[in-house]
Amino acid sequence: MDFANLIINAAETATQATAQISAGDFFLGLFKSFFGTPAILVGIFSLLGSILLRKKFTEVITSFFKTIAGFLILSAGATVIQTPLNNFQALFQDLFKVSGTIPNNDAFAAQFFTIAKDAAQLGSIVMVLAIVLNLILSGFSRFKYVFLSGHVLFYMSIMLSAVMVYSNNKGFLNLDNPGDYVIALFSSAFLMATYMVLSAAACKRFVQQITGQNNISLAHTGSLSYITASWIGEAVYKIKKGQNIKSTEKINFPKWLQFFRNTFISVSLTMLVIS
Repeated sequence: MDFANLIINAAETATQATAQISAGDFFLGLFKSFFGTPAILVGIFSLLGSILLRKKFTEVITSFFKTIAGFLILSAGATVIQTPLNNFQALFQDLFKVSGTIPNNDAFAAQFFTIAKDAAQLGSIVMVLAIVLNLILSGFSRFKYVFLSGHVLFYMSIMLSAVMVYSNNKGFLNLDNPGDYVIALFSSAFLMATYMVLSAAACKRFVQQITGQNNISLAHTGSLSYITASWIGEAVYKIKKGQNIKSTEKINFPKWLQFFRNTFISVSLTMLVIS
């Protein structure tokens, strides 16, 4: 009788342990599948923002669907860029006999939805969590900067998540384990949020000199390059002592070429030629 009870208790314990593991795996799978869908995740974030701002019900719903539509358009646009870039790469290699790859951040991030869905899912969640942490850091630190370049944040989050997926493949992390997944998620989001705040703070002085405004800064992945270029510009200005310095914005072009100053037109014509 005692032996039978022991077997029954062991079976019940094993069943409970299996149920707990299955529940954890189920929750992780649901979390990754639902919240790992970028358009829905960003839409929910916009929905919560509208509710916190006490918008009208109609405005909340409109914001939710517009955000989803905008994100889908952004993703589709990034995918469209791939074709002209492939054509340009082939043209470049044929003309200069040089092999290589033409990098494009947006197109590369879009490819992850096909070639590395795990990185795309994790990156989508990292992006939203990084925004939340950015708001917290800007609210409780002396760096009052909110990173608003959404497309830049999108591909940066995916690239960082790709590193985490690579760590998973190398055995450093097991992203199928809820604990390791949480570590990868929060560490990536914290790194992103820290970069978002500090990069904007580092560019603030130069942006203020150019724009004459004290309430904006620059949010972009090229912050280090921009800061370096600003230092070089300051050095040249000091060497020249402010004399014979002429801005490129003041160069007079023939009237029939002035439409090239419009970025949309110049980029469109360039892409047309490449295509």
